[in-house]
Parts: sequence; C-alpha cells; structure tokens
Amino acid sequence: MRVFVTGGSGFLGRQLIPALLAEGHAVFALARQPASAERVAALGAEPVPGDLSRPESYADALAECDTIVHAAALVEFFGHRDELYRVNVEGTRTLLSAAKAHGVRRFVLIGAAAVFSEGAAILNQREDAPLPAQPYGDYANSKAQAETLVRAAASDEFETIVLRPPLIWGPGDQSFLPSVVKAIRQRLFVWIRGGR
Repeated sequence: MRVFVTGGSGFLGRQLIPALLAEGHAVFALARQPASAERVAALGAEPVPGDLSRPESYADALAECDTIVHAAALVEFFGHRDELYRVNVEGTRTLLSAAKAHGVRRFVLIGAAAVFSEGAAILNQREDAPLPAQPYGDYANSKAQAETLVRAAASDEFETIVLRPPLIWGPGDQSFLPSVVKAIRQRLFVWIRGGR
C-alpha cells in the first residue's frame, strides 16, 4: 500500500511509520513544521510539507496514496474548545473531502475511547454501541464529532475504520508517562483499591 499519515511526528506516528515500512508499505507523512519533516524523514517516510486545513498543500501526495491513517489530533482535556473543534473536527472533515476527491480508498481514524464518556464509569461497552448524545468534555466531544464524520463517509468505494484506543503510552512518550512519573515522585499517585 501507499499510506498517507497525519500526526507522523507525534508519539503514535513515530511507532506507526516504522511498522508500516517494515510491512513493505510506502509512507507519506504530513508535516506542518520543518522539525516534523525532519523527524518523519528520519523514520523513513516521505515528508509532505503542509497543513490539514490547506488540502492543496498535500493534494499531490494524496493522489498517490490508497490509504490514510489520520493520527493527528489536539489532545487537551480542559479549555481550548474552539481549537479542539478546528483541529479534530474541521481537520478531519477537510481531510475526508480531500481523500475522496483524490480517489483514496481507505480512511483510518485514530479515535478515542473517550467518545463513550458521560462522566461515569464505562463498563461492558461494545464497539457497536451508539455514541452518547453529549460525550463528557470538549476533547471527547470533538473526537465523537470527528468519528461521526468518518463513519458517515463510508461507502462501497470508500472504506472507513475507526480505532478507539483508551490510552497510548510507552517508551518515548512525552505526555502521559512523564505526568505519571511526576505524580509518583510527588507522592500524589495511588492505586485505587490497590489496583483492583
């Protein structure tokens, strides 16, 4: 396959690009900043300078690809409602439209399990359960709206897939893992009921 990746210089993208290359796929990675272009090039992807909001900046690369993995997102849990909507919802809408216009056949959205949050524990949830009318928080709401766009775009000619990881972390993580380490060092972290 020829895969177009957004968010390639982020934590997930830095794991995804080598995995796709190891499978023998050609990888093109959208890069907003020169430093991002350097990172994805170092991973072996072809950097595509551009911005999600400007589809003309990546149109040529899309025309060469059959699959998109849309991993770019703004992950902010407090405030930033307008920015979350602009990046997570409008960015997805723009990319979907460009994908269809350039004959891309498959669109994979890296969503979030948070779309099911309603402010209470999520127990025994199934993948085919309907999304809540109003997910809890601006981030979850923006990801739910993006997912709704992606699922609605599916057709016989355009396959869409939504993956909903609850949390992505591990070696090289610069966001979640450092905050946990800091909380442990400050003795602010405890296992609820001993981790049970």
